[in-house]
Amino acid sequence: MSLSQLYQSSGATASVDLTAADPVASFAPESRSLWRRLLRLPAWLLPFTLIAAFGAVFAVVYRDQLLPAPVVQVSRAVLLADLDAAPTAASAHASDHSSAAPIPAAIPPPPAASAGKMLFQAGGWVEPDPLPIHAVALTDGVIEKVNVLEGQEVKKGQVIAELIAEDIRLALKAAERTLAEAEAAVTLQTVQVEVADAEARAMQDQVTVAEARLAEEKDNLARLERIPTGSVSEQDRARARFVVQGQVAEVAARQSQHRASVAKVQAARAQIQVLAAAVASARVMVEKQQLALTRTQIVSPVDGVILALKAAPGQKKVMNMDEHDSSVVATLFEKGHLQVRVDVPLSEARGLTVGQPAIITSDFLPQVEFNGVVTRIVGAADLQRNTLQAKVQVQSPDARLRPEMLCRVKFLEPASGAAINAEASSKSGSVPAQATPEADRGDRVVMVPESAVISAAGEKGEDSLWLVAPDGHTAIHRKVQLGTPRIQDHVAIASGVLAGDLVILPPHVGLADGRRVRPEKVTP
Repeated sequence: MSLSQLYQSSGATASVDLTAADPVASFAPESRSLWRRLLRLPAWLLPFTLIAAFGAVFAVVYRDQLLPAPVVQVSRAVLLADLDAAPTAASAHASDHSSAAPIPAAIPPPPAASAGKMLFQAGGWVEPDPLPIHAVALTDGVIEKVNVLEGQEVKKGQVIAELIAEDIRLALKAAERTLAEAEAAVTLQTVQVEVADAEARAMQDQVTVAEARLAEEKDNLARLERIPTGSVSEQDRARARFVVQGQVAEVAARQSQHRASVAKVQAARAQIQVLAAAVASARVMVEKQQLALTRTQIVSPVDGVILALKAAPGQKKVMNMDEHDSSVVATLFEKGHLQVRVDVPLSEARGLTVGQPAIITSDFLPQVEFNGVVTRIVGAADLQRNTLQAKVQVQSPDARLRPEMLCRVKFLEPASGAAINAEASSKSGSVPAQATPEADRGDRVVMVPESAVISAAGEKGEDSLWLVAPDGHTAIHRKVQLGTPRIQDHVAIASGVLAGDLVILPPHVGLADGRRVRPEKVTP
């Protein structure tokens, strides 16, 4: 092949390969032009687009934090007792400034039990009074169902948990069948006693007949022997003697049979007593299985609150175990029976006396003070902590209080005659009348400024309030139910607001449920 021919063949091949290698050549003319324009876009456009997209997502997610929070004036919801105890001077001062401002209630009323100044204070923990109560499984088994949860209120006798009871039901049926068989055996033996008694009476009759016949044969023999010799043959006299002897044996046999029948009656009656004992044992077994079946339902021993659950479906509960919680299903405390265990420093413990009044506060309910009284002082001090522990009973505790909540106890100077006998107090668990606060829990009505209430629109409308959420920077709209008392520009709230809640005062323009707000001033 010449060089010119080789060049022509290679040139043709190259032109075909260039056309096939062009990615744009396979598109339509419009597509090729669009593709070329995209390729000519600047390289910085892609990161700019990504940054803009991330900025848009950030703005959507954090739009509430980015928007300015409106400034609102707030006031705390107070108790009726606190409002009534507010100084009149402060009330007049507040009314001069603004009609919407609530009455100051920063100084709570002194407890009814207090009769003197505060001597000292110490920290403590809430606990059941006098002791926690355990609901235990009184029979071995496996938990099938748990009907309550921690913190739930229960009534006395309410079923807390249930054990698997199929095997106990079968055992109960077997015991009932054994009892029925024993009772049937007693009935049968009673019939047999009647039969044996009838046989004994029949044998007695046979003995009587044999004895009568013996008497007849003896009389016949006596006549024959009185007849002179020769008138009656000796054979007849001998036969008469043999008949008498045979009848004597017959009487003896009948008497033996009668005694045997009497003994048989006595044995049958004794057997009735044995079977009656078996019936009693079978009845005890039935009652035992019925009791075991009843105990498969673990019930609450008192009206109280579930403090801790120690059971779950499938968990095994055993009575006779060294572990003390092996049969415990739940731990409860009686509703309304709470006390505070207080570690009092030894430097202050000399001021402790049983029956001493106290004031109990907790950060959980910062606006509420509870009256208390010292009921017990433990027998030994804590060497490591250098403290002495005392038990302070909480008078009329709030239903929201729970054991192990931290609190602060202010010990007051005891009033005259306030001391009580420690032994009687520990046994009865009660407090004398002079140490019991006179204030009733029914007086603890929550009051809010009347201006903060948004009146209902129409007959079926509901009154409402704007509140600050517990997070302290979010507005929430809540429907409330107004109460009857209206005191010092305050209105009672029957439901919907708790003491200590922050109520947003008007104006309410621009507020939305869940929007961030910035409380400017908390009016006491």
